[in-house]
Amino acid sequence: MNFLSIRYFLVTAEERSITRAAEKLHITQQTLSAHIAAMEREAGAKLFVRSVPLKLTGSGEVFYRYASMFVRAERDFRRDLSDASGHHTGTLRIGISPCRGRVNMPGMISAFQERCPLVNIHLFEMSNRNIWNALRHDEIDVAMGYLPGEIPGIAHVPWMEEDILLLIEKSLAGEVFGETLPDYFYGNTANCSGIPQEFSKCPFLLNSEEDVIGALARKMFRDAGLLPRISVESENMEVLLRLCLMGKGALFIPRNMAEKLLKPEEKKGLLFMSFDEENYMMSFGYRKSEKPWAVISEWIETCRSVSGESKA
Repeated sequence: MNFLSIRYFLVTAEERSITRAAEKLHITQQTLSAHIAAMEREAGAKLFVRSVPLKLTGSGEVFYRYASMFVRAERDFRRDLSDASGHHTGTLRIGISPCRGRVNMPGMISAFQERCPLVNIHLFEMSNRNIWNALRHDEIDVAMGYLPGEIPGIAHVPWMEEDILLLIEKSLAGEVFGETLPDYFYGNTANCSGIPQEFSKCPFLLNSEEDVIGALARKMFRDAGLLPRISVESENMEVLLRLCLMGKGALFIPRNMAEKLLKPEEKKGLLFMSFDEENYMMSFGYRKSEKPWAVISEWIETCRSVSGESKA
């Protein structure tokens, strides 16, 4: 039995389908079936119940537990060898939200590849909540997002501070507020301490509650005693931003995203509103261990440098 066969088994167990597993592994179903049959002969027991979907037998459950341990041990072995040699190699798995990935990843990956040209990057784009769940379950190596609280077994370091803006297209603002616009829009007065009551009649474009912006927006509504008119809800901030520019609703968005995603002519069609205390820290997270993989530290240092943050 070898690591290749063990990997084939794990993917099959996770996909619960010979067809989907073979597609994911880029091999034929016949090849995959032959590997599984060979493992069952060597193990002396059936590993799968041939149903739809596939199910693990009792022996298969035991095999899955140890196979997962073997794969993690092989990965850690290769990483330790990489660290000892001083030549960083391997695949770094990173979890980040889709829009932050688009805004931040190109520059960060480019700078990182100059430092560690032999390390491959695998990006996993998902909601903030799923990023930290994936890290807990060892599905990624580095989380980049808002840490909602201490997580057992997870170490974290600051990445960058974010604050949010509320954007509204000017013609929509005229419909909501009339000819005389409130004086709290960005650039006119100091930041607001919360959502003004005048927004009770305004449609909103909200990020999913699983992401920090969506969760923070809903908290602000609760604090203001407002029941928002949610026109569209999505995890895709870029789609929401395009709808905002079309006058379909007001949008909460991190300031740095707005600055990087909006063209100068697009900004002219929007009103901006900022808030006094709605700042939060974005963090890097990684699993605690006696000897963390050096590549993770290289990634964090590179990203903080590109973001203009000092080292921890």
